[in-house]
Amino acid sequence: MEGMDFEDKKSKRYCMKTKHVAIICGVVVIVGLAVGLGVGLSRPKSQQHSEETDQPTNAPPQVDSGPCPPKNDDTGDWKHFRLPTYVKPIHYDLEVKPEMETDIYTGTVSISIALEKSTSYLWLHLRETKITEMPTLRKSSGQQITLSDCFGYTPQEYIVMKAEADLSVSNESDPYILTLKFQGWLNSSLVGFYRTTYTENGQIK
Repeated sequence: MEGMDFEDKKSKRYCMKTKHVAIICGVVVIVGLAVGLGVGLSRPKSQQHSEETDQPTNAPPQVDSGPCPPKNDDTGDWKHFRLPTYVKPIHYDLEVKPEMETDIYTGTVSISIALEKSTSYLWLHLRETKITEMPTLRKSSGQQITLSDCFGYTPQEYIVMKAEADLSVSNESDPYILTLKFQGWLNSSLVGFYRTTYTENGQIK
């Protein structure tokens, strides 16, 4: 009986040691998580962003906003997320020129547009791109139409253009032609038209 009591006490001591080890491991894990979260939360946002994304680290060159500066004007339908259905793009003539030495691209786009209802405003999406000249608008017959205003609407990433007079309904046989000249930065993001690099035979290309 004494021998059995000895074995039982020894077993109990062993169980207590196992519990202690488990508790110590749990504390270590909790402390480790707390330290990790503390470091992550205290790290500057810019550092978190650079590690979690594939964005380039160089900042885009500072340029003026051009003839279509941002404007806090939400008095028109461009405040809505979707483009209007009564403006019908028919055809795009697009030219884009990358300039690798300066990390920019320039281009021109002419958009043929049919209108299903009269309007004095046209707008389209524009992201991380600058309009470099006042847009022009004409009929396919050659008639020039004066644009009196052009501005960016940042909340929906739109460029909004206003004609001096209301634009009448026009079908695909006699569309309006909207021409925009633009410039963007090739390293702004990995979206759209951008430059990337690769290594071949030890050389970066």
